[in-house]
Amino acid sequence: MFQSLPYILPFYHVVSDDELPHVKSLFYVKTVSEFISDIEYIGEQYDYVDLDEFYSLSLRSFSGLTKPVVHLSFDDGLRQCYDIIAPILLKKGIPATFFINTAFVDNKRMLFRFKASLINEHLKGSGIHSAVVEEELMKVSYGEEGLLDQFAIDYDLDFQNFLEEEKPYMSWRQIEILQKQGFSLGAHSVDHPLLKDVDSLQATRQVADCFEEIDMRCKLQCKAFAFPFTDDGISVDLFNSFRDNNLFDISFGTAGIKQDVLPMNFQRIPMEWNYSAKKILFFYKLKAAARKYLGVNVIRR
Repeated sequence: MFQSLPYILPFYHVVSDDELPHVKSLFYVKTVSEFISDIEYIGEQYDYVDLDEFYSLSLRSFSGLTKPVVHLSFDDGLRQCYDIIAPILLKKGIPATFFINTAFVDNKRMLFRFKASLINEHLKGSGIHSAVVEEELMKVSYGEEGLLDQFAIDYDLDFQNFLEEEKPYMSWRQIEILQKQGFSLGAHSVDHPLLKDVDSLQATRQVADCFEEIDMRCKLQCKAFAFPFTDDGISVDLFNSFRDNNLFDISFGTAGIKQDVLPMNFQRIPMEWNYSAKKILFFYKLKAAARKYLGVNVIRR
């Protein structure tokens, strides 16, 4: 009744039964059992396809399908993608794409938003946490990362120690193994800025340099790019510049079940809510149906 597209594109960052302070303040983390329930339900409703097949289907406007398809993806290259998610997917024969931020591989650096979450969780145990403090931490932008570094020093929180001890990100060796296991890899920018907030030259370098390093280590067949945070605010001119420079073949945003005026740019569904996949997909389908009825379910830019 509500299906408005011949495909869905659910995505996650991480799956774990453990508490993860670097993401706890940012989104709900599905447990292993919750994740398995999600992908089993999705598999009952849709046919899982890999990135190459999704790309091929998109080139022919998804014609000839007898059942809608689904392609699963995971952002940021977190360690649980290798330790937990990939073994589950391999066991169930489900393909997926892992979108990588090259600056964070081998735990050399950490996403600024993860730093904010770590600080927030650290303060919760210190007795000085408040809703106001949390709100201000979550407002810190990519260009203000130095504020988080100074705050950590002031409150005796060592980001480098966390990277060395907890190893929140995958290594290049683990990423290469994922590819050998049949999973696809994609670019997610060098260090995860909101691209609409940086100038066009910096945005281009974020995309190009990320692809260059991944392709150098793991030869890519289909060049897929997932916009960090969102593709909201990405102009047609900037998108065309990416395409004119052959930076990628296909790209993905995070707006749910929506169409886009940009060719070969597809919207994914955030799945990290404290609800089952059945409820999440019902919500997004209902929302898409309502927006389609109002004539506003296409991203116009």
